Amino acid sequence: MESKANAMHDVLQWLCSCNPRAGNNFYGRLLTGCSRMPIKDFKTCAVALTTEGHYRFLWDPEWYEAQPRPFQVLVVIHEVAHLVLRHLERILRIRIKVGDQAHYDQLRDVINMAADMAANDTIVKNYATANPSLYVEELPKFVLPKDRNYPSGETFDEYFARLLEDMESSGWSPGAAYPGWFSDLVGKSSAPMMDPIINVPMSDLTDAEFERIISTANAEGRQMIRKAVERTKRSRGTVPSHLLALLEEFMEEPKVPWQQIFRGYMKTACSSRIAESSAYPNPALIPLCLNGDFEPYTGYQKEFTFNMAILIDSSGSIGKEDYEAFITEIRSIAKAEPGAQALLVYFDSAVQKVEQLSLGPETLNHPYRYAHGGTDFRPPFSYILGKDTRVDDSARNGPVRLRRWDLVIMLTDGEAPIESPGGPCPDLLPPCPVIWVLVGRQPPHPAMGSRVVQIE
Repeated sequence: MESKANAMHDVLQWLCSCNPRAGNNFYGRLLTGCSRMPIKDFKTCAVALTTEGHYRFLWDPEWYEAQPRPFQVLVVIHEVAHLVLRHLERILRIRIKVGDQAHYDQLRDVINMAADMAANDTIVKNYATANPSLYVEELPKFVLPKDRNYPSGETFDEYFARLLEDMESSGWSPGAAYPGWFSDLVGKSSAPMMDPIINVPMSDLTDAEFERIISTANAEGRQMIRKAVERTKRSRGTVPSHLLALLEEFMEEPKVPWQQIFRGYMKTACSSRIAESSAYPNPALIPLCLNGDFEPYTGYQKEFTFNMAILIDSSGSIGKEDYEAFITEIRSIAKAEPGAQALLVYFDSAVQKVEQLSLGPETLNHPYRYAHGGTDFRPPFSYILGKDTRVDDSARNGPVRLRRWDLVIMLTDGEAPIESPGGPCPDLLPPCPVIWVLVGRQPPHPAMGSRVVQIE
């Protein structure tokens, strides 16, 4: 590892090696499974997410090459720790819960500090102490819980709660200047703190878009970790022992009835949409709120509608019993959610039939296999997005489809080309949650995200 001009390549090669002095090569193998993006004048390294929910490792080559080699290694380990501990998804959950972007911005440094404490304590410290002769001088550059006399071994959420409590005890409130002790912690971290999303202000994203990003990131993170574990074991490398239980828990698929998982996804999507639609300003009260002390909301409610598009693979790969069980679940949820509307789109290699969902028993009385061609996921997604696509003549006079969708559900066996240069994933996915209901044992594709329900 002598080259300065290609320092990142050298560090990743070192981390992936089986040289005992390189420590656990799991970290390097995990990062090589993540796409990387050099950014000029970034002055740091970071992991972030695209608006499609894909992980990116970012670094400033000039800044990185100027650092001592031990620090270069530890800063890469630090960013890998954020990925392993799923900090980006958890930070986005906080953003959804806070709701207001200005309020989130006031908590942003506290959130990042808590994530850094958890990452450094769980992974960076353990890696450095395993090789003290190499990293003992660099470890103090990383913020640790002991810097605030916090206990070791806690999670991001626990450190966040401790920091908030201490800051409030110091008289701090959102919008005020930081207490001196917290400013010292921020100063110890030489790298600037950034938002989890690349190049897009989080204020421009809706809760539904956040949910979709989180869903895809969870699925992609699980796949990267699983592959890194497998490659490490095959090469006779070692996975850090203190991470084994955590990694197994993250990679484990849920073992609960599919109906329960499906209802949970539906409930989350509906609740998010209701929250976005709940408050409507009273125009008569607007003059009273100009001084900033009064909110113009008095219980007015927007008319709530929840628009679902249900895409059904009718190519012949789904049995009658599975189809009926699926439609029964949809009907029961629609009845429980006043204002819910559903559009059924039957397809194989083209859209074959489109109709509004009826809550009556006649929904199950018609044949749903309108054709027996091969399966292609692009036509139904293109159809609901109003794009040109292959549509059978019988479907051309279907219901109006140009609307803002709150949820899309796909029933299929999953056996179709899901990724190609022209889409459909993620290019053709709508900006709302998508639930994939898979019939059979076909494993889900990573591009489907984490909202996948398996009917076996």
